[in-house]
Amino acid sequence: MRPARPTNTFDAGAIKLDNPASTPLVVDSISVDIGPVTGVNLWPKFLPLTIPPHQSAIFTQTNDLFDFDTSEFPNTTCTPDGFIPLIHVTVGTTQQQTKNYIDTTQIINTGGFDVGSCPPTKNEGHEWTVVNENKCPCEGHQGENKGNNGNNGNNGNNGNNGNNGDD
Repeated sequence: MRPARPTNTFDAGAIKLDNPASTPLVVDSISVDIGPVTGVNLWPKFLPLTIPPHQSAIFTQTNDLFDFDTSEFPNTTCTPDGFIPLIHVTVGTTQQQTKNYIDTTQIINTGGFDVGSCPPTKNEGHEWTVVNENKCPCEGHQGENKGNNGNNGNNGNNGNNGNNGDD
């Protein structure tokens, strides 16, 4: 069996974290919950990550593996599944805080269905969309986000601006 070869193709959600402050922001952990798919965290080898003042960091699929195709979480469907994404971001060095963001507009999971697999097939890309931090009873909650949401376009077309997205 041959190992998978990179295709330089993107089919993935994306989380863009903006640091509007004049001091660095240390990101220690990011995880995503969409319905029964919980604790998705593909980036531990890149964390902690320091985002310089007035800069951004984007977290998306790794190694051309389509391992963050959030339009297909929990599965490919052409009927909206109703799952509201929840994104957990832990920041800080000495006093860590976990912030929770509810993507109530379902940008990161393309409205709860896989637009790219349903007739007529459409590009799943979206512009970045701001998602504000929300207080939630995260136990048993079906999703939450902070920041911006946006979808990366298929086939490497990732010219979007925002914090969360799906392709």
